[in-house]
Amino acid sequence: MEGDHSRNQLDNVVFQIRFPATLSVDRDVSYFQERVKEDYPIYDAVASILPNVADVPVARNYAFYSKDRTWSVSVSIATLSLSTCRYIDWTDFSAKATALVENASDCFDIKIATRIGLRYVNAIKPSSMGLRTSDLKGLIDPLYLHEKNHPSGWEIDGFNSSVNYRIDRRSRCRMAYGTIQFADGERGFLIDNDIYTTEPTAIGNIRTILDEFNGLSESAFRHATTEKLQHEVGL
Repeated sequence: MEGDHSRNQLDNVVFQIRFPATLSVDRDVSYFQERVKEDYPIYDAVASILPNVADVPVARNYAFYSKDRTWSVSVSIATLSLSTCRYIDWTDFSAKATALVENASDCFDIKIATRIGLRYVNAIKPSSMGLRTSDLKGLIDPLYLHEKNHPSGWEIDGFNSSVNYRIDRRSRCRMAYGTIQFADGERGFLIDNDIYTTEPTAIGNIRTILDEFNGLSESAFRHATTEKLQHEVGL
């Protein structure tokens, strides 16, 4: 998403692809490390990752971090991801994602992605924008606040929901949203949009798809929020 990201409410942004498992990742990961170490010099190896889908095997996961650990890259024999808790703007993020894919493709001879995903996790905290904590209703569209359809006299203390959307023939969205509580006790709101496709895609077409997914994610965020919040974050 675009906007004034000095005021954004993004907790994390994640790009991930899955691809047909290739053992060359384990064999050639040192070449990949050489390619990315200028931006991600800190290396860590996780013994294994447990898959949450049937087509992703258990595998060693290689993780690389920026010096301040606000950016991370991970690669296994079937997955590649980039994540950050310090999102600047789409131009910056998409350039990093594209470079990462190109390096992985060169090192491991990856031709096709079997899943492409772009996820924005928004943790909306009114006080971080100089607003009162009671301003939540003025920031979130009432359709997402579950203010109706509950027993008379009962007050909703918290809730979470998830919806799976079919956007078009190729694209899907899993939106999770609901109330959250920050460490200081302030009540906030989560909007977690995961835009993805499981249509096999040539590696060279990923950048175009990511640009499209970024636009879709912004549309989903706008639908769930008020103009007041959109203005506060610079949209």
